[in-house]
Amino acid sequence: MFSPTTRNRQLIRVVAALAVLVAALPLGAAFAGQAIDERPEVDVRMVDRWEIEDGGHVRATMMILVTARIEGQKEQQPLPHARITMQPLSEPHGRASTVETDEHGLVRIDANYDASLREKMGVQILDVMHRLVPQGAVFNQRFKYHGDPLPALYIFDGGNSRIQKFTTDGYFILSWGSQGFGNAQFCPGTHGHLAVDSDSNVYATDACMRIQKFTSYGAYLNQWGSGGNAPGQFPGGIHGIAIDAQDRVWTTSNNRIQRFDTNGVFHVLISTAGETTLPGDIVVDPDGDLWVYDWQNVLNIHEYSLAGDHLSSQMVGTFGDFTFDSDANFYGALTNAVTKISPDWSTTETWGPLGGGAGAGEFNSPESFAVDGDLIHILEQGNNRVQTLTTNGVYIRTFGAFGNGAGQFNAPTDIAVYH
Repeated sequence: MFSPTTRNRQLIRVVAALAVLVAALPLGAAFAGQAIDERPEVDVRMVDRWEIEDGGHVRATMMILVTARIEGQKEQQPLPHARITMQPLSEPHGRASTVETDEHGLVRIDANYDASLREKMGVQILDVMHRLVPQGAVFNQRFKYHGDPLPALYIFDGGNSRIQKFTTDGYFILSWGSQGFGNAQFCPGTHGHLAVDSDSNVYATDACMRIQKFTSYGAYLNQWGSGGNAPGQFPGGIHGIAIDAQDRVWTTSNNRIQRFDTNGVFHVLISTAGETTLPGDIVVDPDGDLWVYDWQNVLNIHEYSLAGDHLSSQMVGTFGDFTFDSDANFYGALTNAVTKISPDWSTTETWGPLGGGAGAGEFNSPESFAVDGDLIHILEQGNNRVQTLTTNGVYIRTFGAFGNGAGQFNAPTDIAVYH
């Protein structure tokens, strides 16, 4: 296990060296059998967070994901049991450490430090070593490094009163939360909703009529909200949450849409009473307009400008949560199937049998959707899992099962993506 040993008071961005070595180390990965002359592209992503704990200590958590792509393959694949050599930037001439990724290509690094070390500390990636063919051939490779936060999926696991974080390929990273009324707890009976801002902070609603804000590693930051009819309060609870491109937080409650900043300061109230008294899920479309599901007149959604003008209404024939992709195609849930509708609302296609099922491309109570480029992640409450399909309906993968262990679900209620 690697950890830096000296203090650093400055904000240090994660950087990477250009030197990358490839060595013949055992790896039973998906790349076995590739031709030797194909050059892999290794991709290392890392985010590190320093959070102040009780007693003035700082908890450091770094997460490194190592993947590679062989030419001709569509997707990056995790590199299990790859060895990465790195050293802390705070002591660049110190001794480097070598760690091994787990079976999902991930490395976790944790340490405690005093409160003087409050800012980010980086590590320098010196080399990545792995074997891409059974014969152990050694050859040059391209190498990329990203200091940005990891692309991730966040899932509100309602029956287990927690939030779980995964890579976008479905590998479990961590979870946080429990049932209760305190900070970083979720009130009993919560049908939670999630949103993520551009800094990868996570916003979660619960049955206590509040919004809690967390870092991407689950550290509690703040909260706001209460029941009531005054501006900034949430009559009837919080039915939906979304964050626009300017990091403004939008919510729905009985008869209203409201806007807050990321610290919970109230800014705008839009009445929905002319269209619906029970607005549900809220989504920002590619043009920046707001769309709201109508639980009073089910199967309908309503469009509003950011200034609060009602622009249009549309019967979509779906229930509950929905989303749009970057081309403005609509995705929503039938009872046990998924509907895609074209941007002009003229063409509809259905994925999965209407009777539902548990096979690949079949659904049982699809509950929420998260679009990630040309992929869509579909959260199924009935099957306690996530299916990833292309936005054209081609099945890619499944992860999750019923339970309370890591990566398992009990009646999950929402999914959000950071990318």
